[in-house]
Amino acid sequence: MWQLSNPTLKKTTLNFEASGLSKVTVQQLWQDDSRLINAIEYVNWQDSGCDFQFIVCEVCGYVGCEPRGWISLRRMGNLVAIMPAFSTIAEAPDYMTTEYLPPYLLQTKGACFIKLEQYTSQFVDCFRFPPLEEVPYLLAWEAAKLFQFEAPVEILGKILQQPILDSNSIVASSEGNFLEQVEQLNQLIKELIASSDRVNLRPIRSYEKIISFYLDTAGFPEWQALVFDGTRYLLFISPSFVIDHCS
Repeated sequence: MWQLSNPTLKKTTLNFEASGLSKVTVQQLWQDDSRLINAIEYVNWQDSGCDFQFIVCEVCGYVGCEPRGWISLRRMGNLVAIMPAFSTIAEAPDYMTTEYLPPYLLQTKGACFIKLEQYTSQFVDCFRFPPLEEVPYLLAWEAAKLFQFEAPVEILGKILQQPILDSNSIVASSEGNFLEQVEQLNQLIKELIASSDRVNLRPIRSYEKIISFYLDTAGFPEWQALVFDGTRYLLFISPSFVIDHCS
């Protein structure tokens, strides 16, 4: 995950004449040189579930006309996450699921997060985002999907599928018994997927040790997937977050 810490607004003109409308001036939300929202004024901000299309059709401006570009806002601990719209994907018919895939920026960089103080002071007041009290909390099964989405080389499968780990694709871990750790990893994912309880995405604590797996693919990439606190394992999401039960 990455922090959306330097948002800027840019004005541009969209030409809706081909759909019988007119040219309109809109504001777009950018992070440095990457565009996250192409027309703030046309996002479906009224959606009570906080699943929004951030990249709307640039021919008519109607939500749902352009495929993809969908996100969910979810509150977790001291953060608000912008992540794929897993709930909308789950509710859609099979032939429609690809319509709700995330914007290109999230597909290439991963989900992003906003600190609460910046969300309330800037994103709500300046960018039309919903008030914090309207943002749903992260649910366990969504956390499992987020973990899948953030994992490298689609090691847990594509996000339109349930997360499933091919245990044979892990060849070693940074320390400890990696076979036992793989079993723990699978169990944690299964428990999350089966639950609709609220969970938290919190910073890693000083006494928790990151466990990395090494994958049987080109270059043997390292995957920081677990933390161990001396008594139990928890799922880890880079750069510094642990999926934990709400206290």
